[in-house]
Amino acid sequence: MTIKKDMQMKRIIFYIIVLILTLAYTAAANEPRQMTMTTNKSGEVLIRIEGTGEMTIDWGDGSAKETITLSDSLAAYGHNYSNTIARTITITGENITQLYCSSIQLTELDVNKNTKLMNLICFGNELTSLDVSKCTALTSLNCELNVLTSLNVSGCTALTLLRCSINQLTSLDVSNNTALTKLYASNSRLTSLDVNKNTELSVLYCYRNQLTSLNVSGAKALTELMCEVNQLTKLDVSNNTALTDLWCFSNLLTKLDVSNNIMLTDLDCGDNPLYELDLSKNTALTGLGCQNNQLTNLDVSENTALIALSCPMNQLTSLNVSKNIALKSLTCGENQLTSLDVSNNTALYWLICSDNQLTSLDVSNNTALIRIGCTNNQFSAAALDALFGTLHSNSMKELLIYISDNPGTDSCNPSIAEEKGWSVVRKDFNWYLFE
Repeated sequence: MTIKKDMQMKRIIFYIIVLILTLAYTAAANEPRQMTMTTNKSGEVLIRIEGTGEMTIDWGDGSAKETITLSDSLAAYGHNYSNTIARTITITGENITQLYCSSIQLTELDVNKNTKLMNLICFGNELTSLDVSKCTALTSLNCELNVLTSLNVSGCTALTLLRCSINQLTSLDVSNNTALTKLYASNSRLTSLDVNKNTELSVLYCYRNQLTSLNVSGAKALTELMCEVNQLTKLDVSNNTALTDLWCFSNLLTKLDVSNNIMLTDLDCGDNPLYELDLSKNTALTGLGCQNNQLTNLDVSENTALIALSCPMNQLTSLNVSKNIALKSLTCGENQLTSLDVSNNTALYWLICSDNQLTSLDVSNNTALIRIGCTNNQFSAAALDALFGTLHSNSMKELLIYISDNPGTDSCNPSIAEEKGWSVVRKDFNWYLFE
C-alpha cells in the first residue's frame, strides 16, 4: 500500500513539473519581443530599424509612445532630448530583424528578447558589456568603438560576421560560433585567442592586442591573418594552407614556418627577432616585409612574382634579386651590403639602399626609377658621378636621389643628374617614413 502511494505521489510531482515547464515555456513564447537601450545623449537620437508588422517605441522621456508599421528595408526613426539625463528607450515588435543604434551614447543595450534579430550595429557608443547570447538568428554584429570589457556571443551559432575591435576586451570566446567567416577583434586587450573550432573562418584581424597565444590550427579556410603588434613568441600556420595574407610584424617570434602556405602573396614579419626565413615554397609571394630582424641571409630566388621587398635593418652581407624581374620597390637599407646588382630589375621605381657599405651602383637598366636613397655608404665623388651618369630622365615624375653622408657627397658633380631632371638631395632624410 505504501509503495502504491509513493508511486502516485511521484506521478503527481512529475505532472506538476511538466505543467510548470509548459507554463514557463508558454509565458516565454508569449513574452513581447522587447529591446531596451539607455542613452544620455542630448539632441537628436537616430535609430534605424528593419522588419515587418508593427512596432512601438517608448522614448523614455514621458512622450507618447509611437506605433509604427515596419518596412522591409532600413528606415530611420528619431527623437530629440533636451538634456543629458539618462533615459531608457523601449522598442517592442515581433518581427524586427535589423537594428542600427550607433553613435548615440548608449550605456546599456539589451536585445536578448528579440530572437529574430539578424543584424545588430551598435558601434561608437559607451557600452561596457554586451550579451547577445539568446539572439540565435544573429548573423552580423558590429560593436566596435565601445568600452566593452565583456561580450557574450555564445548562443549566436548563426553568426558569420563579428566586429568587436577598439574595445577593452581581455577575453573573447567564439568557440560556439562555428559559422563565423570574418572576425575583427583588433585594438583591445586580448591576451589569448582560440579560433580552432571556427573552421569556416576566412578573415581574422586581431592586431594591436596583448596576445601571447593564438590558436588558428583548425581555421583551415583562413585566407587573411593580421596579428601584428602583439606579444606572440610562436605562431603555427602549418594547417592554414589557404592563407594569402599574413601580417605578424612587431611580435616576439624567433621562428616562422610558412613552407605549407604556398598560396601566400603578402607576408610582413618585420620587427621580430627572426634569425632565418625560408621562402622557397612561397612562389606566389608578391609582397615581403622582413625588416628589423636578425637575418644574415635572405634567399628570394624562388619568389619570382615579388613586386615589393622590404628587408632593411638586418645583418645581410649580400642580396641577390636577379630573379625578381617583377620587382618595383626595393628597400634594403641598414644592412652590411658591399654590392648590389639591380640590372635585371627593369620595373624598379623605388630603390633605397642607404646605410650599407656600397662603393658603386649602376641603374642604367632601371628606366622607371623615380626615387633612390643611397645615403651613408662608401661612394666616392667619382662613384657618385658614375651613378648620376646611369640615371634616366622621366618627365612625368618628380625624380629624387639622396646622397648624404658619403665620402664624395660634397665634391661630386650633381649637375650630371640635374641635367636629366633629377633633384640631388645632400641632406640627411628619413626615407623609411615614405615607404
